[in-house]
Amino acid sequence: MKLSDELILLQASVTTEEDYGLGEIWQSIDEFMQEIEEVAEAILRMFLFMGAGFIFLIGLSYVFFSWIGAPRGQSKTEKKKFWIVNGYVLLGFLIVSVLIYVIPAAIIF
Repeated sequence: MKLSDELILLQASVTTEEDYGLGEIWQSIDEFMQEIEEVAEAILRMFLFMGAGFIFLIGLSYVFFSWIGAPRGQSKTEKKKFWIVNGYVLLGFLIVSVLIYVIPAAIIF
């Protein structure tokens, strides 16, 4: 039975107050809406994860390009300071990317 036929029967059952399979129609519509909600939730999670991954990728590329652009004749203490600073920068990007994913996911889901 087509959906249009089911909706016509639904309208007829509403006007005449008879049951023409009303429960089956609502159940099929409810299942369809649940599937749409699951797909929308998966898409939203994907975009949140992609946004968080993109922010972390920016942090990694910052560390990589600052490592490439660093002068080569540095002393051991300068290198240590360089990696400490870049470690904190990368940690900051990691924290921001995790928060970008976790906070909206906790509110929405």
